[in-house]
Amino acid sequence: MRLTLDRIEEGIAVCFDESGTKYEIACEHLDGALEGDLFETEINGDEIKVIRILREETEMKKASNADRLKNLFNRRKDK
Repeated sequence: MRLTLDRIEEGIAVCFDESGTKYEIACEHLDGALEGDLFETEINGDEIKVIRILREETEMKKASNADRLKNLFNRRKDK
């Protein structure tokens, strides 16, 4: 399963999957992940194991989001 790190609150990483389901993971399991990072996990009951941070996919998503935001502002300038 892939999760996105939304934010960190008091040592707990608040993450969401692609359908918007919220997961909370202790930060020590995230191996240096930053807000906005995508990572692969394995979920077994209440245990969530972080397999790896998906650095390349994270950068592609951030670039895509930046392009969408830029296009939105450019569209507003044209009106």
